[in-house]
Amino acid sequence: MSDSVKPVVTPAPELLARMSATAKQTIAPNTSGPAKSQAFMLAVVLEKLARQIALEPKHAAAAERDHDALCADLDREHALGFPARTEVAARAVHAEGDAASLCGLVSALYADRAALGDERFHRILGMVRGVLRADVDRRMEYSA
Repeated sequence: MSDSVKPVVTPAPELLARMSATAKQTIAPNTSGPAKSQAFMLAVVLEKLARQIALEPKHAAAAERDHDALCADLDREHALGFPARTEVAARAVHAEGDAASLCGLVSALYADRAALGDERFHRILGMVRGVLRADVDRRMEYSA
């Protein structure tokens, strides 16, 4: 291939959408039995995957904003002091920012509930739940 000729690359979401349409409109109608239902299922899976890939940059940016906001909220709460387990879990959320660290923080909050007091416990738990709910909502955007 010469340097002046550049290959045409179809973006992954568009390619998957085309494959889905082919499975749904060409393959499924021309097959029978289990292959027919499998072709329709393939079309659905490819549509979902295409949507997930297309939304990934937007979702990654939103997740990062949610993480940053939660860390800022935890820093404000930390100014009042945290019990040991919550302290360790909050540091993990800062460092990792993944679902496992959020689950660890929820566990620590429940373990330290008495030391935190009901009002503070619910306030911090609400912050974490907000982030987890937003993550579920983002996943549902491409799953619906």
